[in-house]
Amino acid sequence: MRLRPVLLAALALAVATTGILTLRAVPARKPLAPSPGAFMKGMIYVGLAADVFASRLSDRVLGELAQTGANWVAVTPVWFQESYDATEVRPLSGFTPTDDSLRHVIRLAHRLGLRVLLRPVVEAEDGSWRGAFHPSDWDTWFSSYRRMIEHYAGLAAAEGVEAFQVGSGYSSSDAGRPDDWRRVIAAARGRFRGPVLYGADWYQYQKIPFWDALDFVGINAFFPLTDEERPDLAELEEGWRRRAGEIARWRQRAGLAGKKVVFTEIGYPSRVGAAARPNAPSAFAPLDLDAQRDAYEATFRTVYREPWLAGLFWYWWDNPSVADWPGGRRNPGFTPRGKPAGQVLARWYRQPRA
Repeated sequence: MRLRPVLLAALALAVATTGILTLRAVPARKPLAPSPGAFMKGMIYVGLAADVFASRLSDRVLGELAQTGANWVAVTPVWFQESYDATEVRPLSGFTPTDDSLRHVIRLAHRLGLRVLLRPVVEAEDGSWRGAFHPSDWDTWFSSYRRMIEHYAGLAAAEGVEAFQVGSGYSSSDAGRPDDWRRVIAAARGRFRGPVLYGADWYQYQKIPFWDALDFVGINAFFPLTDEERPDLAELEEGWRRRAGEIARWRQRAGLAGKKVVFTEIGYPSRVGAAARPNAPSAFAPLDLDAQRDAYEATFRTVYREPWLAGLFWYWWDNPSVADWPGGRRNPGFTPRGKPAGQVLARWYRQPRA
């Protein structure tokens, strides 16, 4: 997710004129009973407006998610830094969800029977890629980042959130600054007693030196499955079998056979070439609903069944503060809502995992 200042301004105008953001109280409910053995059938849910998580629109689409058979939702508040080399991370007025709106969506998710993974992330206001952050002073940046993590870990504990994620795709530092990340993980555990995760980018997960400090190996699983623009389903299945084999062999070599894997992000846009470039789709590639549908189907037929996989979170179900969110058959983005991929998702999520 890359946000230019012009886009931020447009989002502010859109949110200001919708009239849908009326904060309403949802009573707290006893957290769902721990179920460490239950497979995580998850979806990512993002909001880029102060109160959008507490809007009637958000309530409705979260209810739709619960009907798919999903049992987890990854709620994602976003903080910002000015540029790739900035040293301070902070909430951005008008775009970072308020704590009250987060409490609202967490409580609603629980009432709908969904467990919650809280996964705060940081983006750059100038559109710099998160994986290329290189602050001018790493110590200052990590000190600022830890304060964000401590804040949300405390909120997660207070609201009975079932799992917490300390980071996602910070490739410029996750392999090279392990001591800093261990301090981040320790800061989270100081406030939150449940499972703690980190999501490494698909090309980076074998280089992470702190998996031992976490409860799962987290992978942002945007693996290219093919070189073809329009592959058939059999080729996509074979691509996933190769990738699954790589993960299984690495777990053995790394001494991590006892630690299960969670795909902290996985997804495909509704465009030609979706499985060849899952996380870098061309904005000019033609709409192709079948490409997204087949990539979902291939995932469920193959790696979804692996015994070492503990769960997966599809990117993304919704972001009701940006143009991509409505879904539907004319939408080229990542959401499966109202598309053939959504039907595939529901068919697999509603049945027991073999």
